[in-house]
Amino acid sequence: MISMQQLTQTLDQIIVSAQANFPIIGTLIGIAFIVQCCNFILQYRLCVFGIMPRHPLGLIGIVLSPWIHGSFNHFFSNALVFLALANLIALEGQMHFTVITLMIMVIGGGATWLLGRKALHVGASGIIMGYWGYLLVNAYHHPTLLTIALGVLCFYFFGGLL
Repeated sequence: MISMQQLTQTLDQIIVSAQANFPIIGTLIGIAFIVQCCNFILQYRLCVFGIMPRHPLGLIGIVLSPWIHGSFNHFFSNALVFLALANLIALEGQMHFTVITLMIMVIGGGATWLLGRKALHVGASGIIMGYWGYLLVNAYHHPTLLTIALGVLCFYFFGGLL
């Protein structure tokens, strides 16, 4: 049985973490917004820096593609979900957030480069799906009140991503 004290402590932990991590996550979204504005001004020519599967020049997209979006709609839909899921990942600490983000970026981007269809792939959707998967797997492997609650919330709100 979950006590009211446990629930209150968990909610307090989420609020304190979100306040501490918002400057970092907000800065990441701000950088992506600036890149999106530049991409718009350049008539979306920055999209060439996305991931082009199995092409040597497409390797640079593994690092750059999460910052580049094909439209403002694409950017805002990614930014809102990124904000929510990144804050949930950052509950375990900023170093943990950084390591998980870099691992997802490299593994997901590498998999897209190896297995993706022949097209330019841009946007933060790979990172978002990686965050979603991480939160669900973490809830399964480390069941605590917090991880289970986050897993249920992720599945409920973001299950449509599948």
